[in-house]
Amino acid sequence: MSEFCPGQRVLCIDGKFHPSVWEYVNEVPIEGQVYRVRFVRSGPEKITGKMGPALALEEISGRLPGCADEVCWIVRRFVPVDIQDTATATREKRTRAKKKVKATPQRTPHPALG
Repeated sequence: MSEFCPGQRVLCIDGKFHPSVWEYVNEVPIEGQVYRVRFVRSGPEKITGKMGPALALEEISGRLPGCADEVCWIVRRFVPVDIQDTATATREKRTRAKKKVKATPQRTPHPALG
């Protein structure tokens, strides 16, 4: 069972995406940004086909081209965040990944549109 649930706030800890992702979406989660879970989907993540639960995010919505499915992101890209203690979650992420979190105040625009 997933540790995530609708309405929960999560921190993106992996904002590195293959360039082909831009064929399907106009924006992606940004490493260091906090998002709210809209729903959790089990099964393969629709863009990359990776197995396991995936999250739909309130701040990044959309449907895949030619498909009724919403864009979801594999859960390994996120950690749960206590709204009161975002700094602690960021420090924990740094410890686990042994690299700095890049905090970006803006969403990443599509390369062709930005």
